[in-house]
Amino acid sequence: QSLLHAGLLPTTPLAHTYAVTIHTMQLYHTLFCHCPKIGSQPFTKTLCDLAREPFKPHMSTTLSAAFDIYCFLIQSIRQWINAVLGCDDKDWWMLNPCPPCQY
Repeated sequence: QSLLHAGLLPTTPLAHTYAVTIHTMQLYHTLFCHCPKIGSQPFTKTLCDLAREPFKPHMSTTLSAAFDIYCFLIQSIRQWINAVLGCDDKDWWMLNPCPPCQY
């Protein structure tokens, strides 16, 4: 919990050897939504270049693990918000479309 409060996302549940910032995960998530072909290795190499650190192959695996955790958290938060707002019924989105665009 303290890592999350500091804005860091651990890459493993128990042994926290590496952590990635939430902002980095938001950036990668946005890039991935616009260009799903982008892989974790080119993004990790870019981060290493920006930090002037040598790239190590395990770093892209670490980033990929953090991204999986980030996506799981985002999905869980969306489900929780929909449940709190009463939007979790399977037919809610069909019964409550946007009037102007019917979406």
